[in-house]
Amino acid sequence: MSIHRIAVTFAALAAVSTAQSPDLRVSPYVLQGQALDLVLFGPAGLPSLTLFDVSGGPSRLFDRTFHLGLTPLFGVLDAGPIGSGGFRTARFPVDARAPVGLTIYLQSVVVDWSAPSPLLTSDGESSVVWTSARVLVEDFGDPLAMGLSGNFDSSVRGRVQAAPARTRVVDGAPQGGTVFGQPLWGPFNPHGVRSQSVFRAADLRSTGEPELVVAIRWRPEARVVADLLHDVSIDLAHSHVVPDYSIDPWSALPRFPNSGLGLDFAGNVKPMDTPQRVFRGDYAIDPQQLRADGYLPLPGIRPFAWNGIDSLLVDFRTPHDPAANGANGMRVYLMAQSSPQPNARVIRHGQPGSPLDPYSTTTAAFGDNTYYDFQFELVRVESVAYSRWITAPVAQIDWHSALVSSSVPAGSSLAIEYRSARDAFGQTASAWTANLDDCDGKPFLQYRIRFTVTPGASLLPSVDQIVLSYL
Repeated sequence: MSIHRIAVTFAALAAVSTAQSPDLRVSPYVLQGQALDLVLFGPAGLPSLTLFDVSGGPSRLFDRTFHLGLTPLFGVLDAGPIGSGGFRTARFPVDARAPVGLTIYLQSVVVDWSAPSPLLTSDGESSVVWTSARVLVEDFGDPLAMGLSGNFDSSVRGRVQAAPARTRVVDGAPQGGTVFGQPLWGPFNPHGVRSQSVFRAADLRSTGEPELVVAIRWRPEARVVADLLHDVSIDLAHSHVVPDYSIDPWSALPRFPNSGLGLDFAGNVKPMDTPQRVFRGDYAIDPQQLRADGYLPLPGIRPFAWNGIDSLLVDFRTPHDPAANGANGMRVYLMAQSSPQPNARVIRHGQPGSPLDPYSTTTAAFGDNTYYDFQFELVRVESVAYSRWITAPVAQIDWHSALVSSSVPAGSSLAIEYRSARDAFGQTASAWTANLDDCDGKPFLQYRIRFTVTPGASLLPSVDQIVLSYL
């Protein structure tokens, strides 16, 4: 049945009853040549449709979220009123030639004209076509009751769903910084400059979760004047450098003066990490963009995937620009006043009559503990769900395959990994792996689901069930 005909069918349905969310239950798996059973619970007498597809979507249809992909195979599996007992049952044979591993996605619609929103939808359900009954079914009716932990959206029932993107803003210097009180050019030096600054995970109030850096802002120390800087670039990278600004109480000097950035710009990047150019172009400093919180946006950047563990390295290159007025300066903090070290930044800049080309500059002229007062906007787009330790009723387990029923909107993703152990406490646990076969031999199994979402998206990735087969 086409989407148009389904819409016409909805319009023709009418009933009066107390609004109640329908609840669809289906066989989690079905063997080739056998039958798929479903039960739809809901108010007696109301008309219903049970739709099916071979993709989990999700999709928006009739202003509702459906865990159906609306593929060419999308259609109606069952239609009719809910029985007097408050449920409707149906059974459908599965062809013996149905592809092994095929997932059938289902979702029901009930129409109640007495409800504020007459179109009532069940949660999406799924069933997989398989060849053996030797399976463990993880069906997420109530993820918390099943022992799942993590930072997924625990308010959702019927599936494990990613947490929506969460934005946070971090500004100011870490504890112990002292405002210098004079504006500094820093990366706005009109004679040409390359400047690197490091921000520790603790400075950014990280909890160790991966995040996207989506915006950086700076705080002016004095009145903002309109200016234009040409061909500015901003690189972001992870850094192994973690400056320790603690002061020795006896000498009043930094305890670890060499813990900061080195003068070799490339050496400050974490080994095996590659800096990402998040901006290159002209930067117009506009006083009208000064925010109520006192910060002014740097140029819009491409999101940078920060791991939330390593320090964040910010690398500016600003070429010599004789047309720039150089009238703007940043607020900065001094992290130690008895010594210039450890280095919170390293820098090389030109002078009047002796400009610097930052794009050919590889080493800094000096470093100090000057800490730029930046404001960072970060978005957490990843969430994770961990299962309890589960076991199969066999002495020597041979895991065969994992059949995952999922709904993944465009731009989002999910990944499932597994590990095995000797007991339900996770002792001698193996490394996480995407290959279930790697977990053979040990009787206990744990899985984790890692979600990545698109900031601002209304449709989020989710998993309806996992069918774990074994031999």
